[in-house]
Amino acid sequence: MAGPPDIFGQDILLDENRLPVVAANGELVFCDGLAAAVQDIKLRVFTYLHGLFYDHDFGSLIPDWIHEENTKTSRLGLVAEVRRRLELDPRVLAGTVTAKILAWDETGLKIEAAWQFWDTPEPQNLTITLDRPGGRRVIEDVALQDGFPLSRE
Repeated sequence: MAGPPDIFGQDILLDENRLPVVAANGELVFCDGLAAAVQDIKLRVFTYLHGLFYDHDFGSLIPDWIHEENTKTSRLGLVAEVRRRLELDPRVLAGTVTAKILAWDETGLKIEAAWQFWDTPEPQNLTITLDRPGGRRVIEDVALQDGFPLSRE
């Protein structure tokens, strides 16, 4: 008898520069389960909206917020953008996405996002950092503390 379907899927494992990880024998390394789902969320956050020719709804406008002033309206808009983009993943449990701004000043901004996937007991957390002067953009998995560059190519 087959078990329940894997809702998380499988994907090519990407390194911190979004390049495929290759094993010593030259074969691609894959990730699956929760790691694949978290990687998909990271990709959605750092891929610029309409950046994929085959899926115009994938991505986000989060990088655009680095150019906005820190006003109440901008803060509400940025939080709404983060929440909206994470809620688009069908594996995310409805109503579990939260986002809050940790810092926003002349050097950049930092946002924390949290959500829960279907069939998982623990929530997932990411910290998104956008630095203004150097343009450095990083997404950190709060649980694993690994960096994932954010770019808008």
